[in-house]
Amino acid sequence: MQKWKHGNYLFKIFDLSKETGAKTLENKPSKRSEITGKVCTTFNSKDLKDIAKRLGIKTDEKNKNKNILCIMINYYLRKNDLMRKDGRRWFLNALEL
Repeated sequence: MQKWKHGNYLFKIFDLSKETGAKTLENKPSKRSEITGKVCTTFNSKDLKDIAKRLGIKTDEKNKNKNILCIMINYYLRKNDLMRKDGRRWFLNALEL
């Protein structure tokens, strides 16, 4: 999570499914194609619904507000991280990235 100027923390999503694996001419990973994450509310609703669908979160017409989708995704990732679902980490803080 990234701290916002007003002291609140922002929920960022690193969608590694969009990673291209682009290389430079020297065969090094390209810095311009590196996934750095986006604040959840800056995603468009279609992308958030796609992320929710891949996570198995059911959405309906009531849940098309970006803020509600971000809260649902945040909750789901924290819950899975707490239970260590599938033996993996689901939610990382800024120090663990």
